[in-house]
Amino acid sequence: MTADAPIDLPVDSSINPIGYAKPVVRAPGIELLEPEPRWKRYIYGVIALLLSIGFFYTVMSYWVPAHGGTDQNGYLVGGKMFAQTLTMRLSPIHPGSRDEFDPHQFVGRMWVGAGLGTPDERYYPKYPLGLPALYAGLLWIASLMGPAWGLWLAYGLSPVAMSLAVLGSYLLARRFAGSFGGLLTAIVFATSPVSLQLAINPNSHAAAVCCVVWGMYLLIGWWQFRGVWRAITAGLLLGYAGTIRYSEGTLILPIGLVALFALRWRDWKTLWQAVGLLAAWAVPVGLLVLYNHFAIGDLTGYDPTNESTGFMLGYGVDNWETMLRQINTNGLAQLFPLALAGLFWMFWWNWRAASVIAAWIVPCLLIYTFYYWAPDGTSIGYLRFFTTILPALAMCFFWLVSRLNIWAARRDSGGASLAVTIPVVVAAAIVVSAVAMLALDRAWRLEHDAAQTANQQSWSDRFLRLSTADADADTDTQRDARIQFDANRCGAVALGVAGALVALALARGRVVVPAVGAGLFTGVVVAIHLTNALPALETDQSTQYQLSFTTDAIHSVAPDGSVIFCQEQPVLNVLQFVGDYSLYDGNSFRRDWVQNLPNADPPDQPQGLDPGRRDALFKRLKNFSQPALDEQARRIMQDALMANRRVFFMLPARPNEPIPKKVRKATGLVGKEKNVRLPDIFARLCTPGRFATEVVSVWPGYVPDLIVPKVNKPRGLRPDRPPDPQGARHAIELIEVTLAAPGSARG
Repeated sequence: MTADAPIDLPVDSSINPIGYAKPVVRAPGIELLEPEPRWKRYIYGVIALLLSIGFFYTVMSYWVPAHGGTDQNGYLVGGKMFAQTLTMRLSPIHPGSRDEFDPHQFVGRMWVGAGLGTPDERYYPKYPLGLPALYAGLLWIASLMGPAWGLWLAYGLSPVAMSLAVLGSYLLARRFAGSFGGLLTAIVFATSPVSLQLAINPNSHAAAVCCVVWGMYLLIGWWQFRGVWRAITAGLLLGYAGTIRYSEGTLILPIGLVALFALRWRDWKTLWQAVGLLAAWAVPVGLLVLYNHFAIGDLTGYDPTNESTGFMLGYGVDNWETMLRQINTNGLAQLFPLALAGLFWMFWWNWRAASVIAAWIVPCLLIYTFYYWAPDGTSIGYLRFFTTILPALAMCFFWLVSRLNIWAARRDSGGASLAVTIPVVVAAAIVVSAVAMLALDRAWRLEHDAAQTANQQSWSDRFLRLSTADADADTDTQRDARIQFDANRCGAVALGVAGALVALALARGRVVVPAVGAGLFTGVVVAIHLTNALPALETDQSTQYQLSFTTDAIHSVAPDGSVIFCQEQPVLNVLQFVGDYSLYDGNSFRRDWVQNLPNADPPDQPQGLDPGRRDALFKRLKNFSQPALDEQARRIMQDALMANRRVFFMLPARPNEPIPKKVRKATGLVGKEKNVRLPDIFARLCTPGRFATEVVSVWPGYVPDLIVPKVNKPRGLRPDRPPDPQGARHAIELIEVTLAAPGSARG
């Protein structure tokens, strides 16, 4: 028997008619469903592949290569530093100097310090090395293809990883729930607001869930069929997931259980493969521990912030309801209790398989239920911690459905033939759609006046029309009528599909009732998911697009090596990755801000910002007066200029500020020459006679106009389109600072 050969165990030969795939051999301790026909597996496999491609296309429609989050800054900039120096070390150096530490330079909030208070003070992301190493690899590849590729490849990692996770969730669930259950698992996971929003977010969750899902798929495959490469690949993937997110280190529990259940003491091949599985998991985890020890001197990057000890029973008492409610709404809508029921029932079916799945799900639930940081609300800020177990939870529910389906099939008394079933199903779909369209159209006409309903054509004439002739030429009333009709048409089609499924159940008998019920329930879950996810995706896209527009405008003017003062942290987070700048947010040049540093969270409490960084900065700057701090900023600018490095300030343009004629002409903005009222930091630092200033770039920022919905119109999920698609505009300007000419009295 070869290493990759299935285990030779008896299989019921009565369920292997011609046209079926080779019977799946059941390994000790794990029982799978009856084998499916090859054509069925191929068809469902193609559909799952198309689902993954469609998911990728959808999320890329909302994708923007920019993100201003502090977490994202840690991962991306850490990857950039690792690509350049093979370490994530960030050492702020005073402009114009080779080794003088600069305490004022911007460092993201998610970075922890080492050598604090010394001339060798340096910073590392508190996050593990796994995701930054992936970003570093992509940046190395981009260096061979061109500078622009680095940004696209780095920000493109999450969409690709989440799309692969969708496909992997189908393959994994198929082992337990069959092809139909596996497809529904993938659909539910793909449409979850958590999956959709994290797919366009360059943080750790998309890469982590990709490694976990494929690792578990290979782990279960090794349990079934053995094979040294399955064991090693599964161990590496699950171990690497622990280097992306520390909490995924708990996956050693399902690994250990599978190794124990699959072990046969008289079979040396099984023993060595189990050892290889565990060793493969230990390699990336061990390398991470060594890196953390030598880089930051701690086991994890969360030790300096006390977050590695931020787990208490009291937090669980406060968080349990938040956890249950959020997973059951934006995580897996209406599915969470049923998934837990499926997991419990699985112990009755096969306690070994259930133990492995529980060892995957339960530790994650417990860890983040007892975690100190659990914000409530409608966002996915807390839900993202449970991303890697969402496929497992969905799989548990659809496994339960598959068992009900088997139970119904064994008690089937027969139903109508396909010759009768197909016409009945088609007729039901047409009749239900038509009745639903009539009802929805009638309800809409009753709610609106004659002037509005006059724009609504006959429903039979428009039902099959996919678009109007010229949408831009429509009036607002006509546009509203068309949008409402399109919504009615989608609703009628959905009800028609539901009617067809009900007709299928009635025609074929109870054998299809579990599958039809699962399909209908999945449709409801998907509708809730998309209703909650799409507005959030639109908002996120708008925010990141404006951020990308701003950073592109700065990067097009300010060359690498420039010194940039900017008081918007999201912009700084992105600029630190896309360019090679010395960045300053200006806070450390304010004495009131410095003196308030000790008033933050107690240093022994779990918190996001490293308290050691805060204390070291306070000790460095506490004795400086406001004029002395201002002079330190001027010295930074002067030393940079003397070293032939350019200096810029990014500021919001106020209505009374002048915009140079050449800039107004290039951007189409309006501006009047009035006396300049400079922002506080700019006015303090750019003193006349020492520095000269010039506006070198101005670009618009867009703020959507919110319109109050009409009284007789149901409240929508998002506001109407404003009359001006650009909305209310405000300007942002980039000011360059140079040394003033000798004898100059004005900037």
